[in-house]
Amino acid sequence: MRDPVAPPDRSSACPVHDSTSVAPSAVRWAYAVLGVGCFGLGAIGAVVPGMPTTIFLLVGSYLLTRSCPWLERRLREIPLLKPYTKYLDPSVPMPWPAKKRSIAAMWISIVFATSLLAWRDAVPAAVLAAIPLAGVAGTWVILRFRRELETESR
Repeated sequence: MRDPVAPPDRSSACPVHDSTSVAPSAVRWAYAVLGVGCFGLGAIGAVVPGMPTTIFLLVGSYLLTRSCPWLERRLREIPLLKPYTKYLDPSVPMPWPAKKRSIAAMWISIVFATSLLAWRDAVPAAVLAAIPLAGVAGTWVILRFRRELETESR
């Protein structure tokens, strides 16, 4: 039985602390480095206007969950990132105003990127058509995101 006062055992949770294998997995190391990098970019995005935050935290959380779960939990507790990481918990529904802001920001970016690329005349028409189609798919995903939980909480 583990002593309740002792720190948690992290020997197999992260490649940095992996003492059971001679050579830690290169994939786990890559995931850990990329995950920390994404959390760093998310932290920068939390203070720099116009830079995305949530997407970097989502990707970083995904990568760290697969490589170093205790570090992912620790980084999610940083006060600067806490407002953005609350939606990583599957039991927290995404409120309707947040969905509307996400969709609006996405479509503003799509219109800006598509018009900029069309103006340059260097991009094939298929690519220009794919950008709004990806936006339609993104809108559908945002509208469906945790819809069941949201209707239960009303």
